[in-house]
Amino acid sequence: PIAVATGASYAASYHDVGSFLLLTVTVTGSDSQTISATAEKAAPVAKPSPPSTKVVPKVSGTPVVGSVLKLRSSLHWVSPDPLKITYTWERCTTSSVTSCSHIPLSTTTSHYIVAAADVGSYLTFAVTASDKEHQSTTLTALPIGPVT
Repeated sequence: PIAVATGASYAASYHDVGSFLLLTVTVTGSDSQTISATAEKAAPVAKPSPPSTKVVPKVSGTPVVGSVLKLRSSLHWVSPDPLKITYTWERCTTSSVTSCSHIPLSTTTSHYIVAAADVGSYLTFAVTASDKEHQSTTLTALPIGPVT
């Protein structure tokens, strides 16, 4: 039995993925007699959709050595699970995200201090939301720059 499933509805969680949920209804009459009925077994609980958001991440700040760049958009992720959020700052050779690569030893938070090694490059970050089913969604902001 699921201890918290005592009402007319139950919202499956990541703990239930892959499990079969059975519904048993028990009625106790005024004479203290009980009758129980169990529904037929349905398909196992499926994974939810991967994390999603409708907000596009953006970098704010001035791409100048010594300045601080930050995540500008507040991302509101949609997922029934608790999420692990990670940030990766990237250096790009052009203003295209396809030209980007991870900055070694860069911060893994939502801010980055522009370094001398970034001069001439464009900067961006990727934010990844991972759920309990090991599904993840990564969004990358448009690069800003070039760094001066």
